[in-house]
Amino acid sequence: MRSEDAGRPPEPPPLCVNCDGPLLGNGLLYCSPRCEQEAGYVRYFRQVLKDGRWRKPEIQETIRIRGVVVMNGGYPHPERAISKEYREFVLRRDNYTCRACGGPGNQVDHIRLYGLSGNINHPLNLQVLCGACHRAKTLADVRTISHREDPDLWQQLHDKSVELDRRVRADPPERPCDDETTWPTAWRRLQAERRAQLRPRDRSGRRVGHLRLVQ
Repeated sequence: MRSEDAGRPPEPPPLCVNCDGPLLGNGLLYCSPRCEQEAGYVRYFRQVLKDGRWRKPEIQETIRIRGVVVMNGGYPHPERAISKEYREFVLRRDNYTCRACGGPGNQVDHIRLYGLSGNINHPLNLQVLCGACHRAKTLADVRTISHREDPDLWQQLHDKSVELDRRVRADPPERPCDDETTWPTAWRRLQAERRAQLRPRDRSGRRVGHLRLVQ
């Protein structure tokens, strides 16, 4: 080890930029998809407040939907992901027509939460909707609960709602990942820094890569 490294305490491991929890798996920024979606919700809300789009009814619906989703654990992207080709098949099958209103449709919706026979992406569990009908269907599934009905869950959702609202309205942003202006570019630099930080050291204390080549 180099003399300047002698006695130097080990660098603390990087933490989740959204919750300060330990990173899991191969993540370099977020500990979970839920945390990534929470930060995305905060940035989106801050951006539409800044540019005035929050006044549009469709944006207000989108804000509510995204907020409800992150407060209930996040959207299960891996389970519901469909390929570009499969999506195009469903759109052509439904003739690019919203099944709810009969107007033009360009969004693929999962009809039932658990699919058919456990298959969330079964063709009969997919339908084409327009944006307005898709948002209306999602909002119709939102059920409010009272403190009397489930005190623990009510408190959990209440605390998360307060936290997210505080982060949305904070000036300056509470966390770098909340900054709708700088984060879209800053995250790449931070990810590269963390990747370099986690690279192993050789006996002299220098960072080394995991690939080797003889001279």
